[in-house]
Amino acid sequence: MALKLEYSLITFSLFLISLDAYEAFFIPITWIGHLFLFIISLKYLANVKVNKNYLTFFLVLLLPGLVLTIININKDNLTYTILRVFNIISYFLVYFYFKNFKVRDLDLLFNKYIKILINIVSLFAVYIFFAQIFDLPEIYRNRPGTSFFNNTEQATFWLSQPHRAMGTFREPSFLVAFLLPLLYLYQ
Repeated sequence: MALKLEYSLITFSLFLISLDAYEAFFIPITWIGHLFLFIISLKYLANVKVNKNYLTFFLVLLLPGLVLTIININKDNLTYTILRVFNIISYFLVYFYFKNFKVRDLDLLFNKYIKILINIVSLFAVYIFFAQIFDLPEIYRNRPGTSFFNNTEQATFWLSQPHRAMGTFREPSFLVAFLLPLLYLYQ
């Protein structure tokens, strides 16, 4: 029972991460999803066996970005700097958490839970694509980020590309970056 609850929480966290174009109380919903995944992964922190080669590789890969982020700290962007550092640390923790999954457990997670998530995110993406083409109602995108007129709302129409398969993300590449690893692991 506890394993099913944990898998449900992981799937729910991934669903929250898929809601990239939305925020609640000025907090991006994706950050909430990342926080849940981080908390779930913390449970296994003491049991994680880290391969030193992996750790060295990831530190070399991410260290320059981390150093540049820390160097550019000022009081105006301190919150975002702390969140970026948290993002890097949580990435490692979640990676090693899933790296230490037993194959049987990972198969159960993907076959029963992630399949549903992939279908839901894909259906949202198809609907939103057609909603943009046929001017159907769509959930208001309240997370700032992609508008070229101002930074307060997201654009869903571009002069050069009026219809982009964005789904619940701010950019089409974010949709692909979310779905592709899940689809690859699921097959």
